[in-house]
Amino acid sequence: LRELEIVRTHVPKEAQVHFKAGAICKKLGRKDEALRYFTFAYDLDPKDNNQIKNALERLEQDDVEEDSF
Repeated sequence: LRELEIVRTHVPKEAQVHFKAGAICKKLGRKDEALRYFTFAYDLDPKDNNQIKNALERLEQDDVEEDSF
């Protein structure tokens, strides 16, 4: 997650970085942060909105791992 934060400072509008950070936060049980990252990724990349929307809908499910882009 720390490494993704560094990457995010260099490419702040890259939806994949935000999506992956959201997936990591979800695994760590930090669902509020995951929601923020997924929402930001959703806003940045309209063509992948279905995948991000699915991740948002499954946010409360602990046993589901998010797919990357």
